[in-house]
Amino acid sequence: KFNKSLTQGQLILPRGARCTVLGKPVGSGAIRDLTPVTGDADVAFTSVFARVVASLYRSLKTTQVINAEKAVVLSRFGSYAAYRAALARAHASPLAARGVIADELRRALIQRRMTVANPSGADVQAYYDTYADARARLVKTKVAVPWLGGRKRGYALESNAPRQLFSISGGKWIGVRTMLGTLRVRALQPVAPLGAMPLGVARPAVVTALKSLARDQRYESWLLAKERGYAEIAICRKDEQPTPGVVPLTDYLPFLAAD
Repeated sequence: KFNKSLTQGQLILPRGARCTVLGKPVGSGAIRDLTPVTGDADVAFTSVFARVVASLYRSLKTTQVINAEKAVVLSRFGSYAAYRAALARAHASPLAARGVIADELRRALIQRRMTVANPSGADVQAYYDTYADARARLVKTKVAVPWLGGRKRGYALESNAPRQLFSISGGKWIGVRTMLGTLRVRALQPVAPLGAMPLGVARPAVVTALKSLARDQRYESWLLAKERGYAEIAICRKDEQPTPGVVPLTDYLPFLAAD
């Protein structure tokens, strides 16, 4: 009764896949693309595994990623030649960069659904004192935006608002292109240090910035917990499972961070 089959019971993975998670491939090509960026193949493996896990909870259209890439090029470099030169210096291919852009979009969209507690008064005071030199600007938008605390008017801080806000001219509506879409914004006052305004005036902006940081931390904890669960059921070549972890790829490619 010995089964002589050489194929039955074998792990059959899709072509080019290092692993699958609920049928979604963790691609060997994506890992190879990221390895020159991270300098470590295992770190790249963890990054791509985390990407696949996050994609189970938020899918993206190709057009979203392409539009976000265009926003990066136009708002931060001015030309594709300058963009590609920056990628080359970071040892990143355009395909690897698109993967990181997709990570940033997915993260931002998932974080929007996460609720966090309001910061304490002590935390607000500490932030205000520590980042007194940070740039702030009173602006108005056509639609409510997260970096104004879900409002259309308020002080934007450079820590969590689109950087273009601090260079546009005031008095008229201007289209500001970000990775998450184009916004109509009007600057109501010149740029000023956060500490130049009373804490009572700055408080809503500081609370928004602190809650943004809290969402970052919550997202990372959430993603790590999900990775640990899926690492146990992932089907991988030679049973070499990924190591769960949250790798901040924008530390290597800071110009790809979402606003």
